[in-house]
This record gives sequence, structure tokens and C-alpha cells, in this order.
Amino acid sequence: MVYNDLLTLILIGFFSGSLVGLLSIGGGIVIVPMLHVIYPDIPIQDIVIISLHQIFFSSLTTYITHRSKQKNTKKNIYWLFLHFSSLIIAAYVLHLLSEGLISILFISFIIISLIIRVLNILEIHVKPFNYYNETMTTTCATFGSLIGLGGSLLLYPTLRLSNQPYKKVLKECAFSSLSVGLLGTIFHDLLFLLNINQEFPWAMMIVLTISSIITARIASLKTYSLNQTIIDNISFILSVVIIIVYCYYL
Repeated sequence: MVYNDLLTLILIGFFSGSLVGLLSIGGGIVIVPMLHVIYPDIPIQDIVIISLHQIFFSSLTTYITHRSKQKNTKKNIYWLFLHFSSLIIAAYVLHLLSEGLISILFISFIIISLIIRVLNILEIHVKPFNYYNETMTTTCATFGSLIGLGGSLLLYPTLRLSNQPYKKVLKECAFSSLSVGLLGTIFHDLLFLLNINQEFPWAMMIVLTISSIITARIASLKTYSLNQTIIDNISFILSVVIIIVYCYYL
């Protein structure tokens, strides 16, 4: 790995880790489009797998931070089974999708999240139904795992749409990213152990993961000093920029 590549990957890792820590959204929103544009020869499925590894390790530090600062609530065991089963299926389906379809799903995911954020800005709220959080968490996480995102980019505005406190929502988002990264990491690493992929960019994944962990931990401690409006605005602006840049290069 040449020096320029190493520096680029470290910077991407630092930036994605900061997003995970501050906003509790998976760093995949940065990693997937940037790696796809900078390294077009790498299959997008491999880029998604790199993103899932980074999401797991960086969101783990974020989730630990939120657990220590908020009251812990038990998860429904039946929902957890359904949630993790959905993520395993999504990890398998990823390898059946074409590169073009994954890119379209990626853009669609961000656009949907933007639409819901606009509803939040207009102060349009919905009344949550039974198991609203669980349903939305699984749906967003499953969708996100297909494109290398933790699901929180869509989950955050969706939960805010039900007028829930943003700190509680951040914790739910941290769990979503953690579960997506965990299942993606386990599933894909098992596949590689059974059928070793010599072409997979392991060094790239390690550099991105380590650099993102560092900033994720630091940034997660700063989250509680930010107010809701700042977090909402940063997420909204970032989503718009990613859509414009990614569509331009594609």
C-alpha cells in the first residue's frame, strides 16, 4: 500500500469514525461512495463488506458510551431473533445483487432518509404503534446492511418522526449500527474462511477500521454537548452532499 493510499484511507477512517461518534450513523455513508469512486476496480460488494467491518468496531465504542450514559432497557428476545435473522439473510442477498443495483439502493436509502427529515423539519409527526421502534430498527438495518450502512441514517429521522427524545434515538441508532456490523462481520468472515478470497483488500479494511475507531470513541463523548438541532442539520447537509457527489461521479 503506497503512502498516498494509506493517508487517504486514514483520513476517510477519521471522518467516518467522527460521524459514527457524533451522529450515531454508520460511517458507510462516507466509506462506500468514496471507495467506490476512488477505487473503481474494487467490487462494490467488497466495499460494502469493508464498511460493515468498520461499522461494527466503531459503533461498538459508540454503543458502549450511550449505554453508560443512559438507562438500559431490555430487548425483546423474539424481536432480537427476527432482527438478526433478517440481517443474516441480507448478508447473503448482498452477493446476489449487481453493482448497479447496489448503487441505486444506496442513493434511494439516502433520498428516503432526506424525505423523512423534511417531514421532521415541517414538524409532521406520527403516532407510534406497538413495536414501532423494533419494526423500524429491523427494516432500516436490513436495508442498510445491503449497501454497507448501519441503517441509522434512515432510522434516526424515522424514530424522530414519532417525536421521541433525540438522545434515546441516538442509542437506538447505535444499537442498529452495532447489530448490522456484527452480523455482517461474522457472516462474511465465515464465508472468507470457507472460501478464502485472496483478492479482498484486507489491508485497506484494517487501516479504515482502526482509524475510525479512534475518532468514534472521542466523538461519541462529545455527542451529549451538542443539541438536537445541530445533529439534525449536520445529518441533513451531509446526506445532500453525498447524493450530489456520488450521482455526479456515477
